[in-house]
Amino acid sequence: MATASSAPADPVHIVEMCQFLSTLLALQGTNSVSEEDKQALLPKLREWNRKYQKQQITRCLKQLEDDPETTMLADGLKQHCESSLNECSFDGCGKSGTSKLLQCSRCKTAVYASAYTCISCVCLTMLYQQCDRDHQKKSWPSHKATCFPAVF
Repeated sequence: MATASSAPADPVHIVEMCQFLSTLLALQGTNSVSEEDKQALLPKLREWNRKYQKQQITRCLKQLEDDPETTMLADGLKQHCESSLNECSFDGCGKSGTSKLLQCSRCKTAVYASAYTCISCVCLTMLYQQCDRDHQKKSWPSHKATCFPAVF
């Protein structure tokens, strides 16, 4: 682990860093953090939590302390993030798993059921074709506000 600098930290950057760390811990779990790193992080997080009293710092601290309620919330966040990558983005559709999903060509984050998946039932194939074209078009007005070109 990198050693901390002795320069005073900007509270805004601390909160942003804790939000980022909290998201990583939610998605990857706390088991990936070594005991040595936990012992280095916990005193600093406790200090910041007392000093700044921000929910992002508290959440990070509770995640590393394996708080059951926070763990349950982190698990819910992880499931939500993963499902949004595996389900059609059209509200109320929910098709997933049985179909290969196509990404929005612009942002790569919204996905739609693919019309090109080999499915034995012709009725299901037609349904997925409808889902692919129709749902993407119907989703565009709400998706447009958050759609931006991917830079990766």
